[in-house]
Amino acid sequence: MNDNWQIKGLETLENPVVYIFDRYGKLLKQLGVSNAWNGRFDGVLMPATDYWFKLEYASKSSGLIVAEGRRTHFSLKI
Repeated sequence: MNDNWQIKGLETLENPVVYIFDRYGKLLKQLGVSNAWNGRFDGVLMPATDYWFKLEYASKSSGLIVAEGRRTHFSLKI
């Protein structure tokens, strides 16, 4: 349905970075605010399966900058 994978609303976070991994923990792609993943690694289309991602960003709390993060997964369908 979608040609590229990205997180909506990422631009509302401060200094966001998204890391996409395969099921073995190999880093496939690092994304910023204006990037999306096309399902390829080194130009080769990855298989339809689950992939994991880690989102890291900064937030301000009581005047301090705090590192925040989330980890979850998504399914790539071809």
